[in-house]
Amino acid sequence: METTQVLHIESFSLRTEEDFRKLYDAHWEEVCSICLRLTGDTSLSEDLTQDIFVSIWERKEKLRLRESIGAYLAKSAKLKVFEHYRNLSIKTKNLNEIQRKTNNSVQDTDLPLVQSLLLKQIQKVVQSFPQQRRVIFDMSRNHGMNNQEISEVLNLSPRNVRYHLKKAVLKIKSELHRLSVIIIFFFFS
Repeated sequence: METTQVLHIESFSLRTEEDFRKLYDAHWEEVCSICLRLTGDTSLSEDLTQDIFVSIWERKEKLRLRESIGAYLAKSAKLKVFEHYRNLSIKTKNLNEIQRKTNNSVQDTDLPLVQSLLLKQIQKVVQSFPQQRRVIFDMSRNHGMNNQEISEVLNLSPRNVRYHLKKAVLKIKSELHRLSVIIIFFFFS
């Protein structure tokens, strides 16, 4: 029978938020630098690094390792970058295929309707956010403030601001993806 060890960092496991915070603080820059080296994009690297740590937190009860935490995180960073580019390639291929098939069948008069639907859906999703996330999103998107400025105004860490913006964008993307399927069916069927 194969033996595995529970994720350990130094002399403790990920049982509490404090344990996770220690892991995050100790390894965030290292993971981000691996992503940056592979992508060349600071913002994307930070997003991918955040995704890795969110995944670890969400799977902390089930996560088992057969390697050191450093090796695990390095491998996770490389796989996350690969996954990002694979998904990007698939999305691009799918969009190109849809465009090819539709051959610009959406009339110019339909575009304002689609834009209106999308804007209304985005506003609806933003209104469903918890108050702090809604405020952070508004400051970023509607007032053009960067993460550092928002963190200073709200007395939050820049990473916390980045986390809320990431969650907001992911939720909006998810809802827009769902809506895009309906729009494509409606306009192209």
